[in-house]
Amino acid sequence: ALIQSLIDASIEYLANAADANIDTSSKLYDLAQKILITHWYENREPVGKADMLPFSLDSMILQLRYTAQDSDESGGAS
Repeated sequence: ALIQSLIDASIEYLANAADANIDTSSKLYDLAQKILITHWYENREPVGKADMLPFSLDSMILQLRYTAQDSDESGGAS
């Protein structure tokens, strides 16, 4: 149940973080989701220090955001 809730939350988190319609079938999305789920699972203490997300995840989210914007722009141009 915990793992499924992390999976569900990661889908919503990445959609909100990318602020666009991201390609959920891309390998980059899959990797970002796995990193996010792993991070949340390994840092699931109810109290304590709040660990920052890995820099690599921030970079992937940025790439997903710009890739989604590029595909939206090219789709509207035809």
